[in-house]
Amino acid sequence: MQHNDTKKVFLLPNLQYKNYSLRAVYYRVKNPAYFITGYDSALGKYRMIRQNLSSEEGAVFTLSLPYQHKNFTSSNYIAANINRVNDPHASGLKTKPFYHLYSNNQLTLPRNYTFTFIGWFTTKKYEVIFERNQQFAVDLSLTKTFKKGLSITLNAFDIFRSLDHKEAFTVNGIYSSTVYYENVREFSIAIKYSIGKIS
Repeated sequence: MQHNDTKKVFLLPNLQYKNYSLRAVYYRVKNPAYFITGYDSALGKYRMIRQNLSSEEGAVFTLSLPYQHKNFTSSNYIAANINRVNDPHASGLKTKPFYHLYSNNQLTLPRNYTFTFIGWFTTKKYEVIFERNQQFAVDLSLTKTFKKGLSITLNAFDIFRSLDHKEAFTVNGIYSSTVYYENVREFSIAIKYSIGKIS
């Protein structure tokens, strides 16, 4: 079965107040591919199959909340995602709004050091037959900038090792639960050297 889809995106007018903004996007997808359950007569049992559904439509609302005070700068975003799947195969199955929060914070320190704290959080998702867990992650970095365009950054990603994906579904009295262990906590060193200036 073909699993290609066609997506149309419509940007709605932005609302702006000082440094704060609200952005809205409406989208419609034709033939989105989702996993659903179907009866396999040859096997005599239900099984999961990936199938194109008729259409999906939804909206994403993003609120931008920047903040700055002296040597501290913060970029914060709250996104609300609302979608609906249209298909006879998806009748009785649910999709619910979910929310995503993102925060990027930078603190400028003496001696040309910059400390960065990045965190994000996503609420529980319901997508057709699947229920997916809420997630969060925290990344840290410390950058030392030298003269003549040289900078060295120490990065720590997913410091709480929290990015385990969990999904579950219940169909015909059968409950299934799966955990994908990401284990992506890592440390890295980045060296950057800039030549000249951009004007």
